This record gives sequence, structure tokens and C-alpha cells, in this order.
Amino acid sequence: MKPRRHVLITVITAAGLVVLAAATIALVDPYGLHDRTGVQGFNAKKPRAGTQLRVSKERRASRAAAKTVIFGNSRIQVGFNPDSAAWPQNARPVFNFGIPGAPFDDVLSDYGLLVAEAKAPKSILIGLDLEDFLSNLSAPEDLDIPTGSAGRWPHMPYPKLAETNLSLTALIDSLRTVAAQTDPFAADLTRAGFNPFWDFIPIIDREGHHAVALPKILSSLRHYVALPTDIYLADGREALPLRQLRVLLADARRRRIDVRLFLYPYHTDLLETFRVCGTWPSFERWKRALTQIVAELRRSDPDWRLDLWDFATYNRYTEEPIPDPGDRDTDMAWYWEPGHFKAALGDLLIARLYGAGPDDFGLLLTPDSVEAGIDADRARGQEFRRRHPEAVARVAALCRQVGGRTP
Repeated sequence: MKPRRHVLITVITAAGLVVLAAATIALVDPYGLHDRTGVQGFNAKKPRAGTQLRVSKERRASRAAAKTVIFGNSRIQVGFNPDSAAWPQNARPVFNFGIPGAPFDDVLSDYGLLVAEAKAPKSILIGLDLEDFLSNLSAPEDLDIPTGSAGRWPHMPYPKLAETNLSLTALIDSLRTVAAQTDPFAADLTRAGFNPFWDFIPIIDREGHHAVALPKILSSLRHYVALPTDIYLADGREALPLRQLRVLLADARRRRIDVRLFLYPYHTDLLETFRVCGTWPSFERWKRALTQIVAELRRSDPDWRLDLWDFATYNRYTEEPIPDPGDRDTDMAWYWEPGHFKAALGDLLIARLYGAGPDDFGLLLTPDSVEAGIDADRARGQEFRRRHPEAVARVAALCRQVGGRTP
């Protein structure tokens, strides 16, 4: 064979393989980047979407034209099913923009991208996490909604485009996606951004809730011990996250977007973590500060919908017992582990946000209700510790492992 012909065949073969790989990736769409309905048994499940989670959610959000968008961290992603019957009809369609580990500045950026590059939603829900507001950073004078990332979606930079559509990794992820379709416990990310946590079920079945809970509590203790201890700066000014919240709310008011803020329904093991880490006083100050911010904005514009709900209390849901060590049969109804609640509890929370649901779950925080709510929760916490010394001992023992001091 002549050298020129050999080179030509090699080039054509290589080009053909590249085209075949690109076609396979586009057809399977392992990260859910294209506006296609998945085919059951072929590519409906997206077990590899989590490896490109942010770009996947950005692309999906840009196409969703959702009336309601939920922002927050992994608690949002696994706790709120946009397709749940709990959503009122006038709130649908719903998109879940929860990103694991997202601090509040990411929430601010994602909100900015959404309203800048897609049709602004009618309403937004934002889960607020204490750890995101414990900060010693001050806000710049020109703090505003971030716009520097504009253009990330629906159009991606060329390196990310190649990584998700032309790379060997994307091809392998495509093959893994097809192979996982028959696995009932394969990871998934729905078109509306929800992670049903199917892949967590075998872990719970194999190890039990208790074994899974302990590392989560330990991780939270290490995290809170290392965090700043207040939501205010030393000179009394609001730290950066509170200022970012003000900026986001001011923009939503200007756009007439309804806002429902809520504090996550922390399991009591996490509430006890706040206590043993010494962050409980800041936890209460945080509730007061949020209440004040919301009250100020509502007074300035009474016709704009802005609510703040507190689910971060001792109650019959957050006090769900963690099964004993070695118990692999008991299935927790409301929590996967202390850090993440199930969609069943998310449904109750949705109902409360929209005026229904159990009236002993959640408190609408206002200047008239916040202090009574804080006092009542202190009393419930004391009663919980009296009735459940084993839970208190569990958290205290783990606190000692990370060098913390128990009260």
C-alpha cells in the first residue's frame, strides 16, 4: 500500500470514529444537555449527569420556562421533587436548581444567570442554611447581582463543549448510561433537576441508617468547628451573605418575582450539633436578622409576596429517631441521614409554603412571632434532650472526636 493511501485511510478511519463517538454521545446525551425526552431502557436515566451537574442544570433551567424555581444546596436537590403532586397547579412547572455544596454566593450567581438569560420565573423558593451565613467577610460597596458569567448558558465555552460532547470521558459516560438503564438503583437526575437518591437505597439496606448517619454528623461537627462563629462582623455590620441576600431580594422585588424563603428542617442531630459547637446563639441571631430583613422589605412594598418560614426546629418530624446500630430493617420515613431529608418531608414543606399542610410544622417568621418561636424551640430542645439522652450522647461523643467542647 502506498504511503499516501495509507495516511488517507488512517485519516478517514479516525474521522469516522470521531463522528461515530460524537453521534453516540449526542444520541445518548449522558448529561442531559440537549432538549430531548429520554427513551425508557436506553437513556431515560442520567446516572452520569452528576459529573457535569452545574452545566447540566444551567442548560436545563434555560429551557424549562419554569414558573417556580427552587435554589439551594444538596438538601434542595434531593428533598424537593418538582413533579410532586404537592405543588399547586399555579406554581407549575417547577425546576430544581439545587447544587450540592453551593454557598449563598452561588445561589446569587445562579439566580442572576436565570433572570438574565431565561424567562424570569413567577416565583422562587430559596433554602437558607446557617453555615452559609457564618462569615467574617465584608461586602463590597458595589455589591450587585453577578453578571460576569453571562453567556455560560445556553451557550457553553468551547472547552466545556468539547468535554461534554467530544471527549473520551463523555463517550464512556454514554456507554455507562445505557448500561445503567436496567439498574433500579442507578443514580439519576430528572429533567426538572431532581435527584431521587435511588443510589442511596442499597447503601442504607447494606449498612443501615445509623452507620450512614455517624459520618454525616462527624463531618458537620468538623465543619462547624472550623467556621466563623457569627453572621455579623466585629464592628456590628452584616457579613457578606446577609448583604447578598438583601441584593437578591431587592432584585426580585424589582422584577415582581414572588419569594418564599425557608430554613431547612434540620434533623435534631444537626440541631444538637449547633448546640455542642457553640453556634446556637448565632443560630438564633440568624433567625432574628432574617426576620428583620424580610420585615423591612415587606413594609416598603406590601403588595410584593415575600415570606420567611422556619422549619429548623425541634418537632415531630425533625425528631425522627435514628435506628440503632446494626438495625438494617428500619426505614426512616423523613430522612436519608441527618443532613438530607426525603422528598416525603419536602412535600409537607411545600404544602406549608403554599398555605396547607400540618399546622404544627413550620412557623411563618415575623417581628411578632420570631421571639416566641425561639423561646418555644428552646423549651422543645430541653424536652428533647430529657427524653432522648442517647441522641445527645451520640453527638457529644462525636464532638469530642473533633476536639470540640461539649456544654
